[in-house]
Amino acid sequence: MEEPNDAEIRRLSDLLEMLVQVSKRSRRSLETELGVGSSGLSKILKGTVRLQMSHVLSILDKLEVDPYDFFRVAYGRRRLEKSPLIEQLRTLVEPERETGTKEMERLGGDELPDFEERVRQVLLKLLSENPQGAN
Repeated sequence: MEEPNDAEIRRLSDLLEMLVQVSKRSRRSLETELGVGSSGLSKILKGTVRLQMSHVLSILDKLEVDPYDFFRVAYGRRRLEKSPLIEQLRTLVEPERETGTKEMERLGGDELPDFEERVRQVLLKLLSENPQGAN
């Protein structure tokens, strides 16, 4: 019986499969770059090996596809009610801005300067506060 997440994993695998086909790259060259054995990429994409986030990110990296763009295609721009948890995370990651909307307009609405560095700093802080990973 298929678990609820299995459908999502299949969806992402299918999209990765399409990306590989559209890229016109040989599976063998991608397997070499990814450091997986012969037919390793096929096993990942066909579900013989359970798809992991590290697989997705590695494949996207080798195909030179931004993960944001990939997941935006996978899930579109469906707007759900604001999540309190995401809003809390946003306050940790995004610096206070006096200009607010004007700053976002200047950045094109989708990009934040130094976002990855801020995320890294927040994660390092959280890890140092909870080094055992206890919940």
